[in-house]
Amino acid sequence: MEVQRLREFYNFPPGCVVAVSGYLNPLQSEAHSYIRGTPLKHYSLIKHLNSDLSLVDMNWLLYRCGSEENVPGIGRTPYYIPRYGDLMYCVLKGIVTVMRYVAEYSDVGHSACGHLRGGLCILVYLYKRISVDNPSKPSNFNQT
Repeated sequence: MEVQRLREFYNFPPGCVVAVSGYLNPLQSEAHSYIRGTPLKHYSLIKHLNSDLSLVDMNWLLYRCGSEENVPGIGRTPYYIPRYGDLMYCVLKGIVTVMRYVAEYSDVGHSACGHLRGGLCILVYLYKRISVDNPSKPSNFNQT
């Protein structure tokens, strides 16, 4: 059995990115794909869609928190769900985290579910969030 090495980070400010690489053999990759529900036949399409994205772009599309969004003076805030509060992240990870909890505990009475039943405001928020300027290259936003 392979020994796992633990890495600890100290004084790791918001907005920093760490790239970690791992490898699955073909059998593990197929099993992982089956478990996660992403057929391998779509892998090439997914790879093509995100091939031009840098780590900064991926961070912008997935994990920006409220304080990071206000750094460039954009004035965006995390999405607010009544009776729940602000999402932890401004983008996709924010709603995915909440919906993963809902799915895991079958909590259809969660505030987020009630909010979704009331309309698709969160989808409009996410669409506007990733549609500004050039959504395929968010790392270019502040280079003018």
